[in-house]
Amino acid sequence: MVRIFHKCRNLRIPQIHAKGVFFLLKTFNSQVFEEQVKNMPEQMAIICREQKLSYSQLNKRINILAHELVKKGIKAGDFVAIITERSIEMMIGIYAVLKAGGAYIPICPDYPNSRIQYILADAKPKIALVYKAEFQADIATIDLEDFIWLGNEKNPKINRNMTDTAYCIFTSGTTGKPKGVMITHRNLMNYIFYALSSYFNDENKVIPLFTNYGFDLTVTTIFGGWLSGATLEVLSAENEENISNIFRSKDYTFAKMTPTHLHIATTEKENMNCQIKHLVIGGEELDVVTSDKILQKYGSKIKIHNEYGPTEATVGCCDYVYDPNHAISSSVLIGKPIANTQIYILKGMELCGICIPGELCVAGAGIAKGYLNRKELTDEKFIKNPFGEGRLYRTGDLARWLPDGNLEYLGRIDEQVKIRGFRIEIGEIESAIRELSEIHDCVVCVKRDMYNEKILCAYLVSQEGKLDVSNIRCCLQGKLPEYMIPSLLMQIETIPMTLNGKVDRNCLPEIKIEKKKDYIAPQSENEKLVSEIFVEVLGIEDAGKKDNFFELGGHSLRATKLVNRIEARTGCRISVREIFVLSTVEEIAKVLDAHNKEIYQKIPKAEKKEYYTTSSSQKRIYLSSQMDATGVAYNMPFAIKLIG
Repeated sequence: MVRIFHKCRNLRIPQIHAKGVFFLLKTFNSQVFEEQVKNMPEQMAIICREQKLSYSQLNKRINILAHELVKKGIKAGDFVAIITERSIEMMIGIYAVLKAGGAYIPICPDYPNSRIQYILADAKPKIALVYKAEFQADIATIDLEDFIWLGNEKNPKINRNMTDTAYCIFTSGTTGKPKGVMITHRNLMNYIFYALSSYFNDENKVIPLFTNYGFDLTVTTIFGGWLSGATLEVLSAENEENISNIFRSKDYTFAKMTPTHLHIATTEKENMNCQIKHLVIGGEELDVVTSDKILQKYGSKIKIHNEYGPTEATVGCCDYVYDPNHAISSSVLIGKPIANTQIYILKGMELCGICIPGELCVAGAGIAKGYLNRKELTDEKFIKNPFGEGRLYRTGDLARWLPDGNLEYLGRIDEQVKIRGFRIEIGEIESAIRELSEIHDCVVCVKRDMYNEKILCAYLVSQEGKLDVSNIRCCLQGKLPEYMIPSLLMQIETIPMTLNGKVDRNCLPEIKIEKKKDYIAPQSENEKLVSEIFVEVLGIEDAGKKDNFFELGGHSLRATKLVNRIEARTGCRISVREIFVLSTVEEIAKVLDAHNKEIYQKIPKAEKKEYYTTSSSQKRIYLSSQMDATGVAYNMPFAIKLIG
């Protein structure tokens, strides 16, 4: 059996903060798998609908395919594309490529054809393993649907190194084209050994595999399941029924998913008999509200691991077991670095102290080889580690150390949301909305209105029929400051998801301001006047008698404009506070009706003179300066930094 060795040392903050845990990093995943086959040959290894294979049967098929790949010229480091639907054949293909010494490239058959073609052209794999997938490319293929499982069933003996590439996953790039991240065997096994000791350390019965295998989040299940001796059950899709079944099943003891998947489970009935022991969440920011609901519905015995890590640091580089008694914000902490990993929080290249935000940078055994065919980008993002050995990966994420040694994730540096000068945490707004009983799920994003101003938009999902947006806004006013309340709210049926299980923000519909069904046109002169000013300030087509200023896209700055224009047109001064309380055309018009009109007078412009009589304040400052000529009380110092 492969043993895992531990050797711990004290943590130091805010320096390297490394956890010194040492594993056998000269062991390939296939060796651990073959050890499991030897120890439990008749144990059920995989289930997919009606198909079932034991560890012995599975290993024989993997070996047959691996030998076939070797015959076709696959050697250490060669790329093999895997384009299959979620199936037993998909899993056999992944393990066969690694046993043959190659590196697999997972390509979901549901990807647009242009993306598939781009990946194939960029990676230039020698062979593509295909199963129930249609695509056109000038490349040798092995169709696993027609493959005859006869041949050499012995474990291949292949020369390979831990620094060889194990897989290459293509992630979204800032240029609009996906970029391949190359992960070595050493990277992979460091993560898997940590997962085996932290997530799979209980007796695992059955583990569901339902996430997209083109997403590195799925690596945990693909390798952790069999290397821990569990049975893997391949589910057909990432739909609500399968996610719900995970929490109802008497067999599932472990699951890996995204927060979006987890939100779905919060709507199910309470089930304290849920057998899940370890729930590993990754891919997106995890909020406290959702985590609390899971523990309340399925029992506090579940360990919710919030796993943080970019693809470039091999699946996960930080882990935090959620504790509801130690929640400090709306988001769950990302914890401490995993084995053989160092985390640095930097401002430029200077280490940040405790509680000081900075860029989260990662070093250690999980740092990827780099980007495929992207040397300049690799050199930019993977730099020499100035604080220790190896390289340092700059994530572009903002985080800070907490006094207890945990890390708090604060968002993306290049996507810091600021609205009207206020720095806003989108996650905090989403958490506040999810706390409302009628809300099932929500997404908040930043868009630009017709004036090119940034505004917050909220998309709401409910299972209780049509939502009263006015009531939702009213409830949020008791939870959030005005500048954090979304200007526009829209109810939608479901939150669109990408193939990787993340929120697909590009598929969110445009929020259109629609007239209410009970629309009543302005009637009195003041109602017509207020309606006209609503239209001017908000840039809308029309405003009815019952329309609410804030539901039409108003906010505090626009409320100020509204107040000023009303005063300019009527001579009546209404406070901004009154706008928040009244807010509709009808109610504001009533105030104007009852207000004693005063003639609005602009402040007159002073005429040009050779000199002007000093005011009392100016005389006082002059007198003070004469009494103490060296005084600097009224100086206004500033500095200008010139570059170039």
